[in-house]
Amino acid sequence: MTPDDELKSAWKAQPVPRQITISADVLLQQLRGNKARFTAEILWSTVFMIFSWAVMAFGIIGFGIFGMVRHGFPWEAMSGFFLMGVIMLAIAAYTTYAALDRSRQMRRVSHSAPVLVCAEESLILMQYEIRLWGNVLWWLLLPLALGAEASCLALAWDKGVHWLVSPLALRMLGIMVILTLGGSWFSRWYVRTYYEPRRQELEALVRELKSQ
Repeated sequence: MTPDDELKSAWKAQPVPRQITISADVLLQQLRGNKARFTAEILWSTVFMIFSWAVMAFGIIGFGIFGMVRHGFPWEAMSGFFLMGVIMLAIAAYTTYAALDRSRQMRRVSHSAPVLVCAEESLILMQYEIRLWGNVLWWLLLPLALGAEASCLALAWDKGVHWLVSPLALRMLGIMVILTLGGSWFSRWYVRTYYEPRRQELEALVRELKSQ
């Protein structure tokens, strides 16, 4: 029998109901520490995403302008790159809006009990992350896939090749389908594996604190 099995046997042998009393100060300190780490993680990932999408957007738009001005590429050939840049800017804007809306929701939390407030704020953070990454197909993967495919279709159109027989457009379509479905599956798996258990724990804690 392993030490873990011995502990489980000893725990089950205890008379019911079993209840552990935890100091409110200790619980508050633990909740604040977890919340601070999670908030910092969300903040830096959000800043990195906004900065990255903005840089890539202006880079792609700049590439389209450079191709038109320097090499004389027609507007039709570069229109897909401009569309991709606009989509990336829209993703950066949506990420900014989500971060601001999350902060606005947290300011609505009551400040009557410090432990309850910290638990509710942590729960709001977790729920926002679950909604954000649970819907990543609609606000990130699908727009990028459509933008990439539109860029290939614009190049094929400029060369007079129908999109149904364009090798570049067909290859890009296959790649985007695989990446989109794979990215959506991974995001949902990550949410179920890491975020959902934590959300359930926080919901149970909030209910317990409100009942006292």
